[in-house]
Amino acid sequence: MPRRPLCSFTNPDFLSTRGTTGWHDSGDRVHQVKIPRTGRPFSFEQPKKRILLAKKGGIARSAKQTIAELFLYDSDMDRRVQLKIAKGKYNISNPKSVVPINSWKALAKKILSFSKIDHLVLSFHAYSGGMLIGIEAKDLDAKSVKKLFTNKKGIVTTKIEKIDIDGCNVAERPTRLARFAKWFAARQISAYTWSLVFQRIKIKFAKGNNEGEIKKILAPYRKFVISSLQKAATLAHRCKSGSLRIAFVIAYGSEDGTHATFPIPSRQEKYIKPLSSARERSINLPNVASLQKEYDDSIIQSFEHVTINLKKNASR
Repeated sequence: MPRRPLCSFTNPDFLSTRGTTGWHDSGDRVHQVKIPRTGRPFSFEQPKKRILLAKKGGIARSAKQTIAELFLYDSDMDRRVQLKIAKGKYNISNPKSVVPINSWKALAKKILSFSKIDHLVLSFHAYSGGMLIGIEAKDLDAKSVKKLFTNKKGIVTTKIEKIDIDGCNVAERPTRLARFAKWFAARQISAYTWSLVFQRIKIKFAKGNNEGEIKKILAPYRKFVISSLQKAATLAHRCKSGSLRIAFVIAYGSEDGTHATFPIPSRQEKYIKPLSSARERSINLPNVASLQKEYDDSIIQSFEHVTINLKKNASR
C-alpha cells in the first residue's frame, strides 16, 4: 500500500486507510493539516499536539523528537533516590525525564525514540567500561550493544550531545567510553573511576533539639549531600513543636565498593570520598589511548571523574 502524502496534527487514534473507493479517514479531523510532498515542516507550532506521519498501511505513527534531558536508571533501584540524583546532581527536575529501564533492549528502544538528546544520564550498576542492565552485563563497545542502536544499514540515527554515566568504575576503560560515545556523534562523555554509592539517609530529631545540636548531628553528612537539606536553624524551629524526621540522599566514591557508616572513621577517609573530591580529568579523543595505558599500568587507581571530549571546543 503506497505512502500517503499527508501529515496530521491529531491524536494517536486517527486512522487513514485505503479502500476500493479511495482513502478513508476516521478519528479526530479537527487538527488535520495537509503537508506538501516535499516533507517540509509546517509553519505554525502546536507544541501540545504530537506530529503524526502517515506510513505504509495507512496507520499514523509518532514522529521522532528532540529532548533536552533524559535520565535512565535501573528499574530495581529506588526511584526516590534516582529522582534526587537527577535533580541534585544534574538539575533534571522533570520526573517524566527520569525513566526506569529493565533491559538493554528497553534502553535502546527508549534512546532510539528520539532523534536527538541534548543530555543523557545513565544510572546503572557497572564495571570497567561496561554496564549491567537486568541480567545482562555488556561492554559499552560490544558488537551486540552497537547492533541494538543501529538500523539495517548499520547507522545510529539518534544523536546525543552529552553523556554522563553514574556507574561503578566505568571510566577505568576510557577506550570503551569513547567508542560508545562516537556511535551517537556525542560531543563528550563522562564517568568515574571508583565505585559510586548513593544512600538515602533518615534522621530523627527530638522535640526541643536546638540549632547547635542539629548542626552537630548533620555535620558528618554535609559534604556528601546531593539532595536539598534544610538549614539547621529551620530544622530547630520545626523541632519546637515536636519530634522531626527528615530524609536526604548522600553520594560518595568508594575505592572497593563498600558502603560507609557515619561518621566515617578517620582511617577509612582515604577510601571513602565525596564526589567533589574526585580529580576532574578532561582529555581530548586523541589522548584516550595514552590514558588507558596509564590506568592499565597503575597499581592503585586514583579517584577521578573523567570527561572525554570527542569534538573540538567540547568543554565549552
